[in-house]
Amino acid sequence: MMKWLARCPGCGLSRELIQVTPTCPKCGTPLLLLPDLQELRNRVTPDVLANRVAGVWRYRELLPVSRDPVTLGEGGTRLHACRRLGREADLRGLLVKDETKNPTGCFIDRGSTVLVSRIVEEGYQGVYGTVKGNLGASLAAYSARAGVGCAVRVDGPTDPAKLYQMIAYGAAVSPPDGRMEAPERYYNVLNSDPLLVEGEKTISLEVLESLGWEEPDAIVVPVGSGSLMTAVWKGITEARELGLVRSEGVRLYGVRPGEESAVALDLHFPEPDRLDQASEAVRESGGDLITVGDEEMLEASRKLARAEGIFAEPAAASTLAAAERLRVEGEISPSDTVVLIVTGSGLKDPTAAVRELERLHLTDAYVKGERVGRPLGRTKTAILRILTSGKMHGYEIWRRLKGSGVEISLPAVYQHLKSLEEMGAIARVQTVSKNGRSRVVYSITPRGRLLLSTVEG
Repeated sequence: MMKWLARCPGCGLSRELIQVTPTCPKCGTPLLLLPDLQELRNRVTPDVLANRVAGVWRYRELLPVSRDPVTLGEGGTRLHACRRLGREADLRGLLVKDETKNPTGCFIDRGSTVLVSRIVEEGYQGVYGTVKGNLGASLAAYSARAGVGCAVRVDGPTDPAKLYQMIAYGAAVSPPDGRMEAPERYYNVLNSDPLLVEGEKTISLEVLESLGWEEPDAIVVPVGSGSLMTAVWKGITEARELGLVRSEGVRLYGVRPGEESAVALDLHFPEPDRLDQASEAVRESGGDLITVGDEEMLEASRKLARAEGIFAEPAAASTLAAAERLRVEGEISPSDTVVLIVTGSGLKDPTAAVRELERLHLTDAYVKGERVGRPLGRTKTAILRILTSGKMHGYEIWRRLKGSGVEISLPAVYQHLKSLEEMGAIARVQTVSKNGRSRVVYSITPRGRLLLSTVEG
């Protein structure tokens, strides 16, 4: 096996990697693992890589594993050109690295394949640790594949879908306040583990290769522990040192949730282990760190699904919310090539879908498997039915209601219109002036059509 070094980014301690330990024995900082890039410079070339199967192990010389890997077919995800969404956001070069297509629906599978492969190589009997939901689910899957044990204590509140994955894959799961003994010959994994970083750096290697080894203008990355940002920058700098990159100049932007976020549990780290390294990557690349709110993430998740057919959990869609803000603020331009790392599937955290159903008053009926009767009432249903014939102002809607036998005052109609607008069932599309008076023109939205079809179906 090629010589690797373990280096501490905190105190600078460096030594040959013989057996992996997650943290520096001197200061406790999570380590980084460094391959001998000079040795690899003539062995890892664009032509060599192009003749290999897509996926994490396409870059096997850059990964600290010498035996056959434990794999579920991770990596090799599509770099999706977002034409519709790009037009809406005024970003003609908008691309999504769609990590929702990994085996457990999350980018962390890239790290888990490397971590489990290495610990099996070193003779460990399993993995254990206090971890976030996506990591717990991924480790459980790869441990099952390798035939080794997996014991995890969940790190705070966890999305039920991720908890179910852990249990389904056979992991022993403890609650946040539960007691967990360290099993004998189990590797103690961290959320910021150096082996995870090695696998996750293949994201940026794939992005660069997909772009003909040209760096994009910007890459937007969710920031939890800081490990993914560290990994993305590590992949870029290693590609540069190997002479793979034809042009440099990418800016990295990190996205963090607000402190009180209820929809980005996997990104919530009160004291992120690799935040200093992530911040350094941002500074060196000329980028920035951005905070986005829950509603921004939820709306971004909806946009990705509707415009591009990518169902991302809100934390993963945070990169779109950040890119839209960066465009408005002039930090990125319409002609920039901008890559969003969309890290996990919406099926792992269906918050966005549930909130959408709640907004349409449909949640209970869908959960119970019932047909919705009339959640809107007769008048609101009639207003939506009228608007299917075309856009119109409130007075015309009132006139048509009266003509169909609905006895209602004009002010009451406007109250119904306000309620439907708040639900997202109708939208204001223009204002017209007639006889010195301004009238708002309304149109039914796709949500309104869905609601109407449910009521009438």
